[in-house]
Amino acid sequence: HSSFSRMAASPEWKLRLPSGQEASYSEAPKSMRELVLIGAVHCERIATCLKAGATSVADPASLTSSFSVFGLDEGEDTKVSIVSDEDIRCYFGAAVRPCTVVLDLRAEGAAHPAGTVSIREFVAAQELVKAQETVELNVSGKTREVHRMTAERIPLISAMLRFPRDGYTPLFIDANPKAFDVVLELARGRSRMYVDSLEPSLKALACEYAEYCGLPLVVVLGFDFLLTATHPTNEAVINTFSFMSQADTVYTTGVRPQWNTVFGSAQIPQTGLSYWEVEVSKLGPTSKDFLVGVVTSTFTQVGGELDASGYGYAVGLISNAVCLRAGGQAVATLSDSFPITEGTRIGILVDSERGSLMFFHNGEFKLSHTTSIKGHALFPALSVCADTVLTIKTGLVPPL
Repeated sequence: HSSFSRMAASPEWKLRLPSGQEASYSEAPKSMRELVLIGAVHCERIATCLKAGATSVADPASLTSSFSVFGLDEGEDTKVSIVSDEDIRCYFGAAVRPCTVVLDLRAEGAAHPAGTVSIREFVAAQELVKAQETVELNVSGKTREVHRMTAERIPLISAMLRFPRDGYTPLFIDANPKAFDVVLELARGRSRMYVDSLEPSLKALACEYAEYCGLPLVVVLGFDFLLTATHPTNEAVINTFSFMSQADTVYTTGVRPQWNTVFGSAQIPQTGLSYWEVEVSKLGPTSKDFLVGVVTSTFTQVGGELDASGYGYAVGLISNAVCLRAGGQAVATLSDSFPITEGTRIGILVDSERGSLMFFHNGEFKLSHTTSIKGHALFPALSVCADTVLTIKTGLVPPL
């Protein structure tokens, strides 16, 4: 017989025929019938056996009585007995790629050759090898050694491991090492709380890598921003009375008894849900008054409340009364249903597609603004009058 090959860019397996010739294929067979028919295309002895009519390609038992099928381990020292469709699936599921299957005519009364193991023994041995094996990664020049089972939980790396390569050469990953370390932690089973604790830019980059690698995200990217005293779209508008700390997440004004407003540094997306929380870290002894909510991009009165001149919508504490506000005045009093004390978490949820603004009290939905905000360019905003201290928590998963 002449040599032959149907080699793909990444061979999945090789079929070795009675003549000793081999054919390479990129897609693993799913049944005994498929395997024998592939062999019949290239081997006259196998084709003749099928044409003789003594063997039914529809009957795995009949195929097994006429043909011997063995899988070879990586070093070809051990033959793995394959006698059913399930055995084929198990072998290709456990074998190191590229693997080899030997297809031959079964001699009458022939015994299993020496070194033959069952598919169950083979799978158990492969799992043991994988349980002890590590994979070395070169992440943009930084070496990372991880458990093989961890690496295979990341679909992109799992696919890379299937390509033939020098076993001593680390897989190269073109990525920021610090962010890719987060992906590895996700593959190890770290929870969403771990991802939520990351610095926003690192979290965003790590989640992008996870998505690119095909790793199911354990976190839905939330809306992230910091606080800024400068108008996000108009640098001429600056609040000179605000005081921010802890990486621009905590806001107060000291003791100056004057209303003033700061912004979120990012515009609220105009699609989907955006959610963040403001924690009342301290109610000031000079004045407890504050407001939290959103402003339109045209808001410029940083020396006043965020709802001044009809450019903002808020909930907050004014003269010891909790109220819903718009246009510089209260539109509803909420002291009984929305009590505010130190430690209270006020959640703000913007549904941009519906144009709704909703407020949550310690994680529980309480009310929504009646005015539609659909189509407006909006920014988060916080206002305080004196020494009340507010802390933002961003990147959170929308509660609805």
